[in-house]
Amino acid sequence: MSLGVGVRAIASVGLAVWLAAPVGSFAQASPSTTVPRRAGPAEALVAVVGARTPSQGASVVLASDVELVAALALARGGVASATPTPELLQAALDQIIGEVLIRREALRLGAASPSPEAIAQQRDALERSIGGSAALDALLSRLHAGRDEIEVLAERRAVVEQFLGANLEGASAVTEADIEEAYLEAAHPFAGRPLDEVREALRVWLRVTLVDAYVARWLETLRGRTDVNVVRPFVAPEEPESDEASDQTPGEEGTSDVGSR
Repeated sequence: MSLGVGVRAIASVGLAVWLAAPVGSFAQASPSTTVPRRAGPAEALVAVVGARTPSQGASVVLASDVELVAALALARGGVASATPTPELLQAALDQIIGEVLIRREALRLGAASPSPEAIAQQRDALERSIGGSAALDALLSRLHAGRDEIEVLAERRAVVEQFLGANLEGASAVTEADIEEAYLEAAHPFAGRPLDEVREALRVWLRVTLVDAYVARWLETLRGRTDVNVVRPFVAPEEPESDEASDQTPGEEGTSDVGSR
């Protein structure tokens, strides 16, 4: 699932760090789960995962969750003060839904909880990605958010990364024959350079490509068997072209304002 936000990286086992895009917090609607919420008036509900409406066992995504994800993405790009576009907000929402689906699957299968050290690593990596602790504090202050939301984020990232690492290691296996075949196909970013010069970079690129494709298929499967109700999309889904519109000839477009909404 390509979100257009964040930077892809790769772990030592060859796992593309799908989590490179920032992740927002979500509330697990369960009496045993406490997730910090921001003070103030009731927040807008954006999506529900695991049910059609907020209920026991469902996960909810709020507007502040999406805003945090988008703000982190902008900060990583060096434009922390910029206003997120609807497209970025939608990408952030899609990222959160993917994270929620994988976390729910990890919990369903009884995956082990991440260690405190793994959570701290995620938190530290997040701080470094946007310029350090002071930069993160400034971002949180602008959003009227707290460090507790970052702790929730870091814990979830640790759960998801651990689960992906355990389940996708084999998906990133790349042989020498794979490298040579991919090089000849030239559908990679190293065209025109000698194979020996780009062999290891091409190996990493292939691993990222393979795991990205695997994760995309896996998320499609998870989403197909899980209720996901997007209450408030930030970008309206494209509507299929009507038969009437497809029958129009050039110059007969009419005055429809579809597409300007």
